[in-house]
Amino acid sequence: MLPIATYKYTTTNIGDDIQPYAIEQLLGQRTEKVYRDHLYRQTKPVALVGNSWYFVTSPWSSLEATLRGGRMFPPPECVTPLYIGISISRRAEKYMLSPEGIAHLKKYSPIGCRDSHTLEMLKTRGVEAYYTGCPTMTLQNKYSERTDDIYIVDTDRRQRPGGLLRRLTSNPVKGEDFTPLIPESIRRHATTLTHLVDFGDDQEKRYAYVDNLIRAYSTARLVITTRLHVALPCAALGTPCILLHKSDFRFTGYDFLKMYHPGNIQDCDWNPDTLPIPDVSQHKAGMTKTILDWVAEIQGRGA
Repeated sequence: MLPIATYKYTTTNIGDDIQPYAIEQLLGQRTEKVYRDHLYRQTKPVALVGNSWYFVTSPWSSLEATLRGGRMFPPPECVTPLYIGISISRRAEKYMLSPEGIAHLKKYSPIGCRDSHTLEMLKTRGVEAYYTGCPTMTLQNKYSERTDDIYIVDTDRRQRPGGLLRRLTSNPVKGEDFTPLIPESIRRHATTLTHLVDFGDDQEKRYAYVDNLIRAYSTARLVITTRLHVALPCAALGTPCILLHKSDFRFTGYDFLKMYHPGNIQDCDWNPDTLPIPDVSQHKAGMTKTILDWVAEIQGRGA
């Protein structure tokens, strides 16, 4: 029977790990791990829940893939994927939308897309695809009580951690500093958190950090962030969350997320008692069924 696998990361953004963490919570078990950015290295047969934002690669990864005689995408034949909640970044287009990549995606369609941008991109190339949203919306809140804690998560332009080489091969710091938009009365009583880490590929450290974040988001009175992988988990966990962001392609399809920026911040309701929580129950139910049905089918093949 093929082992079920999810992605493993070395990135400085722990939001990547919240996605496989949510899938493993859904399955009730830990899974095999496959490096997202080094799929071409995979030799062990696995059934991969292939959700992610593709690709965050360094020039070294691309060079290594070429030297090894392999492509960044599609993965080797030993990988049997379920593509659900995928997002194709502009950096990934040349890898994933090659003739070989399109043929692979058609073979394993329909493809569940994390954003409308990816959905339309695949449809225009003849790939059967549908919108799922992100698997972080399958998270369940296992905590019964709320605290009075308020968390502010990465609303500034914080520098990525790590040494010189790490910074050179990471995405550059970008975006605006939204912290001044937050009322001083809230900032005074809030705790600052970050999704930027430097744990490398230490899976236990990465998941321990995610555990602490999910506990905080599950029990918080209010969370304020610029990050999609804070806003979506908070919606799934029933936690009031204010998203400070100007939409880009990664946020397309999430019409239920109200985004605030300097142009409309005057409309923001900062009161967690009256702040509406998006209803993601349909997304949660759809992805839960798709993933569990696929896992049951994979396991049934090996029975």
